[in-house]
Amino acid sequence: MNKRIKQIAMLGLLGFILGVASAWMQVEKDASGSSVASIEPAAGNAVDGAKVGGPFSLIDHHGNPVTNESYAGSYKMIFFGFTHCPEICPTELGKMTTVLNTLGDEANMIQPLFITTDPERDDPETMQEYVEQFHPRLIGLTGTPEQIKDAEKTYKVYAAKVQDPNMSEYTMDHSAYTFLMGPDDTLVSLFSSGDTPDEIVAEIRKAVHSQ
Repeated sequence: MNKRIKQIAMLGLLGFILGVASAWMQVEKDASGSSVASIEPAAGNAVDGAKVGGPFSLIDHHGNPVTNESYAGSYKMIFFGFTHCPEICPTELGKMTTVLNTLGDEANMIQPLFITTDPERDDPETMQEYVEQFHPRLIGLTGTPEQIKDAEKTYKVYAAKVQDPNMSEYTMDHSAYTFLMGPDDTLVSLFSSGDTPDEIVAEIRKAVHSQ
């Protein structure tokens, strides 16, 4: 079993423990008055009988309504995060930018998407200001809380608000995977924070040229 298949298989196991882990975090938070250390459960795919990816209805960073059909025919690199994220999101979006730059003209086959897990703060204007720091073709997507929850469910993404009851500010726990979706919205590959840009580029080229 190669590294990529192992990563995808891990989603099945992590999806199985998502409910238990979420409940445990809430119990610990209620008992201590503060959030425990972040864990990162990402839910499953075909490995555990659940399909990753599919229809969504959101708003892009220009304020335009979009759906998955807006990017039909393109490969998509999709990352879920939030603009107030101190480290993981800028690191992973920076990696995505490096990957796209390394691909050169081949990157024109791929649409990069950044979907917020924090619609309360990430309106289109905030998303636009944020994504402009990365690749010029990166599109930020937001929406109503219900639309975001639907997208998270479609991609089996874990996301939860973490807030001290005595403070107004909050952060978000969320999965930190980048999804490579095919033109038909099926999962092609899954990249973790441990994957290097060179490894991702090689995987994308293999996937694209095998079609």
